[in-house]
Amino acid sequence: MRAVAGLIPSSGEIAVGGAPLAKLSLQERARTIGYLPQGHLFHWPLTVFDIVALGRLPRGAGADLSEADRAAVTTAMEQTGIVECAARAVTTLSGGERARVAMARVLATEAPLILADEPTASLDLHYQFAVIEMLRRHANSFGAVVAVLHDLSLAARHADRIVIIDGGR
Repeated sequence: MRAVAGLIPSSGEIAVGGAPLAKLSLQERARTIGYLPQGHLFHWPLTVFDIVALGRLPRGAGADLSEADRAAVTTAMEQTGIVECAARAVTTLSGGERARVAMARVLATEAPLILADEPTASLDLHYQFAVIEMLRRHANSFGAVVAVLHDLSLAARHADRIVIIDGGR
């Protein structure tokens, strides 16, 4: 997954939307692929709103967000149920809340492809289903989602395709 996101070297060819990944500029890659890594570490005490707004950087957002940027950030926060946390420092949140902030940041990119590595880890059952439903809606509206899940029943319930990897194969 990190190779598809362009974060580690890989052999062979990776194409996203028919375009070779290696030929995409970093900004094009960031607009095309939203990456949600496993674990949700935030090292700086930025507000939740500011963390989610970082998802708009590939779209050209700067310090002054446009109305479209603000709308995308607000929508992502509403979808993930974190609007009430908007002014809080992300470092004060629980693990589950941080996971939802990370998800909102990825949704705010409006990238056609989301790569999600264990997006339901550290979430209670209610939010596990909510996150999977958010990813499903994103796939239906924007393009595609590739998610790594260890919960095969959750995957079977929501995925169009499932690939099972065992021992690297």
